[in-house]
Formats: sequence, C-alpha cells, structure tokens
Amino acid sequence: MADEQNSNPEQMGDETSLLKEQMRRQEEFLKTAYALNKRTSRYLMTIGVVVVAALVVHLVLYWSRPTSLPSKAAVSTSSEPLPQPTQTVVPATSAPQQVQISHPGSLRQGLIGEWLFNGNAADTSGNGHHGIPNGTKIGMDRFGKPASSAYFDGQSNIVIPYRTLLLSKEYTISLWMVLTREDQEFLFSQYKHDSGGKHGRFKLYHAGARLTFTVSPDGTLDDDLLSRVIDMGAWHFAAVVFSESQGSVTLYTDGYPPTKTTIAYSPAPETCDYTIGGHRLAPLHGGQSFYFKGFIDDLRIYNRVLSDKEIQSLYHEGGWDMQRQRQ
Repeated sequence: MADEQNSNPEQMGDETSLLKEQMRRQEEFLKTAYALNKRTSRYLMTIGVVVVAALVVHLVLYWSRPTSLPSKAAVSTSSEPLPQPTQTVVPATSAPQQVQISHPGSLRQGLIGEWLFNGNAADTSGNGHHGIPNGTKIGMDRFGKPASSAYFDGQSNIVIPYRTLLLSKEYTISLWMVLTREDQEFLFSQYKHDSGGKHGRFKLYHAGARLTFTVSPDGTLDDDLLSRVIDMGAWHFAAVVFSESQGSVTLYTDGYPPTKTTIAYSPAPETCDYTIGGHRLAPLHGGQSFYFKGFIDDLRIYNRVLSDKEIQSLYHEGGWDMQRQRQ
C-alpha cells in the first residue's frame, strides 16, 4: 500500500510532462496554422486586387475606346472604323500627271481645279492651283482606301493662293465630307476677316448638321442662300451650282433632289486666297475660329453649270450608292 502511494508522485509528474508536451505541440500547431492562414489571406488578397485591377482596366478601355468615323457600309465591304490619320498632307512639288476619271459625258471639260488628296494637296486638273497644307493629315476615303482624303483636326487648313479668279459668273463646286462636331465651321471658302473688315466671294460651311452656301453681293458674305440638313459622322456629297445667267443657285446633297433659289445680283469680285478647312478671324474681330474638324475629299471646281445628270455622275463615282441610281 505504501509502495503504491509512493509511486503516485512519479506518475503525476509523467502526466504533467505529457500534458505540457501536448500543449506545446498544440501551440506550435496553432502558430503554424495562423501563419499559413495569414499567408493564404495575403495570396487571396493579392489575387483579389489583381482581378479588381483587371476589371477596372477593362472598363476604362471599353469606355475610352476610339469612336472613329465609319465608312459607308453600303459600299465598303469593311465595317472597320476610319483610323486616326498619322501622316501629313504634303504640298505638290511639281505639276502632277492629270488624273482621268471615268464618267459619262465630258466631266473634264471646264474643270479648273481638282484636289483628290491622294497624299498631297496637288491640283490634278492640270491648271496648277496647288494647295499649301497647314497641318492637314491624310485620311481614309469613303471606299476605305487609305491615304486618299484630307483630315482636318480643327486647327489646320489648306490654302490655295489667289492667282486668278477661279469662280466665274457660272460655276460648279463639288466635294465629299464628313462632319464630326456641331460647331460652325468653313469647308471651302474665299473669305477673310482682317483689320479692313470682311472680304469674300463665297463660303460653304456648316453649323451643326445644317450645310449652308453663302455668296457675297458686296464682299460682306452676309447672304445665306441655301441650306440642307445632313447627319454627322458619315460621308456626304455636296455640290453647288451658281448661274448668273439663269439667276439661280442650286445645292445638291447626296442623291436627293436639289434645293434651288433665285438671285438677282453678281457676286463681288475678290482677290483673297481660297481656303479648304476654314480659318480664324483676326484678333481685332475676336479671333473666332471657323476651322473644320473632319474629312474632305474630291473637291472640284468647274467654270460652267453642270447638269443634274453630271452631278449625279459625280455622286455615283466609283460605284457609290448605285442602288439609289437604279431606283
């Protein structure tokens, strides 16, 4: 009995040691589990941050995606947007070879100025009225062909120096354009506004989606004759036919019936330069900008009145919108 009682302290000591060892192992296990859990949490947090960052980048790229102007799907087989022009329109260094266009009739007859903007501002009519580009870029044309139109960034233009009166008492102006903003902007004009006041013979401009042609009976360019609403962000054709002998001005847009009005005067003669893409007024008159932002292509001037059939032929050049022609 005494021996059994004497052995109890030893057994209790062993049990205490075992209990301490178990507690030590449990503490180590808890420390290991805590460290592992902390490391896992860091990994999960990192993964979460990466996922959130990727989502934010995706949303930013989506909302800031480029909204370049589309070419007309009815003609072009590509639905790709027009790229932002990167090359600069260069001036003509020598008289270019005359470019022949295939139209019924004689649409080379009476052609005194033609700017196709195939990488430069050369006059391909053969009359040497070459333009001087001021920051103008090269863009894609209505058929999706690169380097085949002029892109104006809202601060650039092309100046055709005055050498002779391009517009007589009978003339036709035609061009293609893409409007991109609602401001009042000049597309093509013979106009300036300096310390001597307003000087000009004509201007083709738009204010918002309204395209307007103005001639000047006295050089002030205050007589808006015709206007037509067109939509923004798409290629459109416009032609103006001025006839003093018939006392009329006619505005064509795309393949639609023209708008016509009568006049009872001859435009004032002017010797200022011709401008494609607008300009800025003199500081004396507020320095207001009329620069154009958008695309212009295939600008032509004739010293005669083109017929309805000839205008339609220019509009359908290259097979553009032939469905409308067949209707």
